Amino acid sequence: MVFTAQLAGGVAISIPAGYAIDRFGRRQILRAGPLITAASLFLTAFATGDSFGLLLVYRVIGGAGQQMWMVSRLTVIADTGGSSRARQITQMFGVQRAGMLVGPLIGGFAATLWGATVAFVMHGAVALIGVIP
Repeated sequence: MVFTAQLAGGVAISIPAGYAIDRFGRRQILRAGPLITAASLFLTAFATGDSFGLLLVYRVIGGAGQQMWMVSRLTVIADTGGSSRARQITQMFGVQRAGMLVGPLIGGFAATLWGATVAFVMHGAVALIGVIP
């Protein structure tokens, strides 16, 4: 349910994110996605054992934030990529897949050594770092 909740958040926000990009601009949504994702991760880190429903809500919000970031990055590349769009999109997805492969490994080690809360806080911090560029 936790994984499905995250995917559901992404599905639910895909079309509204496109409209938001057109209405508010690419940069605003490009910044909002990681910020929303980081907020949901910090909330997830401190969700108590008796709040499974809240955990699902936080994961839906996180999935929505991740999808907002994805759609806005693709939009920026499509608008500004010129003749190198395909290469930029391929590189973007390659780095994303590498992160999806290595991230759980690092998070698993962090959770084993310091507790599950630390893994989510680390993930939230990385999401915030993504806003800097």
